Amino acid sequence: NRFLFQILKIRDFVYPKPAEKEKCLIFDNLHTPIFQNLMEARMAKERLKDVISQHKEHIKNGTAGRYDEAQKIIRIDKSADLETSLFFKDFFIRGTIAIKNTIALADFMGYKISFLFVEDKKFSSEKGKFLKTWTTERHSKWLAYMENYRNGWYKAFANFRGKIEHKGFELPKIKYVLDGDGNIKVKFPMFDSMQLDDLLNAEWEGLYRFCEEIIVFLLSTKLPPQFEVVLIPKEKRDPTHPIKYALAIRMPGEDKPTIINN
Repeated sequence: NRFLFQILKIRDFVYPKPAEKEKCLIFDNLHTPIFQNLMEARMAKERLKDVISQHKEHIKNGTAGRYDEAQKIIRIDKSADLETSLFFKDFFIRGTIAIKNTIALADFMGYKISFLFVEDKKFSSEKGKFLKTWTTERHSKWLAYMENYRNGWYKAFANFRGKIEHKGFELPKIKYVLDGDGNIKVKFPMFDSMQLDDLLNAEWEGLYRFCEEIIVFLLSTKLPPQFEVVLIPKEKRDPTHPIKYALAIRMPGEDKPTIINN
């Protein structure tokens, strides 16, 4: 909903057809790989969740492992280590591709934002250049917001990505133990006291919002003067169409903008 209807609705007011048809097509071609890789990251997250759930069930019903009473050892006939590692890594790879594609989209719209993803020393220098080029309060507020995202969620995400891409990262192996009743229990690796599926859910929320904030801001700066983008409070969002940002128009003499519903 948010990446297709919310963003593309705003796009239509920035590049109205047919007058801006060529620019609209360029925007779509640059937006598509962001959307596609976000969806592939989400799919990897969901597949990992399925692998965890199915492996636990297969261990429980004895189709993937058993306890060898004679040897006093747990024998695993079907491991989930490979699939778990594959989907975990793929999530960060797809997410990284989505983020990198926001740079190309921003460049097309007249903004250089690659400095958001560089080391701290270079970021400080490039931040100053950005603020000298874009001097309005809305630009400085947006950059402050993105800097908080960068220093929080993005650095943790990039740390995982760096390990995966450059250091041959491997997840710790799945462990198996016997409970008090002699049943095999599966212990998947954890990070910062978080289960793998919970970790990727949290990373997904950060990844999605990071890309969304960039794209919505870029579009908002290109709208005709009478239009603006407004934030819909979470409690007021329609559960069947839960968009976060809406397009609005401010009529002369009005204190508040009116959301465009059609």
